[in-house]
Amino acid sequence: MAAVAQVGEGFAWAPGAGRAFLPVSLAFSMFCMWSIAGMGQPATLVRLMAFRDTPTLRRAMFMLAIYNTLIYLPLVFTFICARAILPPLERTDEAMPTLALAVAHPLVSGLILAAPFGAVMATVSAFLVQISSALVQDIYHRWIEPHAPEARLRLLSRLAILFVALLAAGGTLVSPPYLQTIIVFTGGSAACAYLVPCIMACFWPRATARGAIAALVGGVVTVLGLYVAGLFDGTASLDPGIGEEMKTYPVYLLGMAPIVWGLLASAVLGIGVSLLDRPPKRDLVVRFFPVD
Repeated sequence: MAAVAQVGEGFAWAPGAGRAFLPVSLAFSMFCMWSIAGMGQPATLVRLMAFRDTPTLRRAMFMLAIYNTLIYLPLVFTFICARAILPPLERTDEAMPTLALAVAHPLVSGLILAAPFGAVMATVSAFLVQISSALVQDIYHRWIEPHAPEARLRLLSRLAILFVALLAAGGTLVSPPYLQTIIVFTGGSAACAYLVPCIMACFWPRATARGAIAALVGGVVTVLGLYVAGLFDGTASLDPGIGEEMKTYPVYLLGMAPIVWGLLASAVLGIGVSLLDRPPKRDLVVRFFPVD
């Protein structure tokens, strides 16, 4: 309560700032962004493909549900308390490290700060490997030099990782404006591109290649279209509680974020095109799905 009293109702900052709570449409949008979009990130999908079998995946889901509950609920309370303990805090991204340094012993602060940086390093390493693989394997090896020797591919992969890492480091030194908007756009677009096709491929024997392509393209085009429309008037579909600083945001149809419409368009197109397309060949289906 002290944190809310310190800054007023605007403490509930998000699209919908200025009231004590988000409207239902935007709360649902944020749930889709942070709970569902993570599954559709390329770096996450690569890790999911590494599971040994389905029982292992099920056990991991159960364990991660408990782990995330134990991790994220304390974080929510911690960041709420940070607003009351650190009233002069200007940049919300600095809440956790500043709070750790302010209230904990230096040794404890070091351990606290090591945890998020370790998570960041794991995510960054996954993205570096993914981007270098796309550049070397998917572009160079497939389209430029299909018969390239293994030694050259390894060298190019290392050079690609180094180049992307330097580019990312340069971005941290010169942080672009509207960084949060860029993160939300890229994360939502990736989820709308890959999540539905992957679910179709894993759980629906009737899914086809054309349906997967339609789901991929349709999700991205939907999100991109709403962001492009937002360049002209991103507040047209919002209420006055959004705030002036939100004019860089996209158009919110019916008050919901683009990721909701992107996922919906991806699912509708993927299912619809697959049903209209010829069924996949039986010998291909039985390789991945049990058949009576």
